[in-house]
Amino acid sequence: MPRRQHGADAAPAARRGALNQGKFYPRFDEIVLFSAPLKVMLERIATRDTNPFGKTAEQRDQIVADTAEVEPLIRVSATVEISTLKPLTDVVDQLAAFAGPSSYKLHCRCRPWKCFLCAPTCS
Repeated sequence: MPRRQHGADAAPAARRGALNQGKFYPRFDEIVLFSAPLKVMLERIATRDTNPFGKTAEQRDQIVADTAEVEPLIRVSATVEISTLKPLTDVVDQLAAFAGPSSYKLHCRCRPWKCFLCAPTCS
């Protein structure tokens, strides 16, 4: 989670396993690993309809290889692990508990920036 003293109302986040992500860790109070067993991740990818990646055998093999290579690196650096086997509302609540009280609302009537939820309709 972002350190509160670093700034603006927007809460930056890093995701996945970018090779240079470690250089950003000092900016965060918590490094969160969202986890699920590989079998569950592959089932979710196979049934999702919002992203075509992971539908081919080659892409699934890449996911397996990336998980084997990248997850242990993130796990070592993570200060918090949140299992995504729970209902989504429980995952969100657990993440929100680490974030602490928010200085902005999700449907924010946006500040100088536009939030990801209402950007298409923000004024």
